[in-house]
Amino acid sequence: MKQSDAALAFIRELCLEHCEEASHLWILRRKAVQSPRYGLADLLELDNRLEAHVDALRVQARTCGDLCKESLENGHAGEYFRPLS
Repeated sequence: MKQSDAALAFIRELCLEHCEEASHLWILRRKAVQSPRYGLADLLELDNRLEAHVDALRVQARTCGDLCKESLENGHAGEYFRPLS
């Protein structure tokens, strides 16, 4: 079944949102690991949130992967965390 242009645009926007959130959470987690204000429970919460966004990216790996590659090419900080395996 071929997806409509509207559906593809929606999926692309959703992928972009998940990519941006994963990037932000990765940066936040990286800082939190070194901060005495964050405990293990806080890190676990960040890990769970990050994992949820990465899982969402995996669902539409083709579309989301292309979008993440574009972000890498544009040099956005945090996108260097490669959410797709």
